Amino acid sequence: MDGKRNSHSMLKKREASIIASVDYLAMGKRIRRLRHQYKLTQEGLAELCDISASFVGHIEMGTRIPSLDTIAILADVLQTSIDYLAYGSSYQGDSLSVFEKTPILPDEIASEMSRLLFRHHATIDKSSNMK
Repeated sequence: MDGKRNSHSMLKKREASIIASVDYLAMGKRIRRLRHQYKLTQEGLAELCDISASFVGHIEMGTRIPSLDTIAILADVLQTSIDYLAYGSSYQGDSLSVFEKTPILPDEIASEMSRLLFRHHATIDKSSNMK
């Protein structure tokens, strides 16, 4: 049990470190630029991401911090990677493979992020089938 607790504690510390390393104002600017590129309004992006338009505005201004799930949804809708939104890296492509190619992430974090992304894709697939 202590091994799981230590692993969970290490995961939480690493997650906090990742969150602290993101420049949320710069991330918001990247989201705004991509939204404009796709000719989406804040309301349109919000609807596609199942969040409020005011939350999109706050994210773009860097005044609110979105969850990893929300960042994953934004990346998927804006056809980019989480890595690009969060850090501005030039990596573009399948949002799942960025974690497979990032050696600095411990296996537990990469697994958790992949699990969240797969859950997100499953949700999108379900909602697509309902329309």
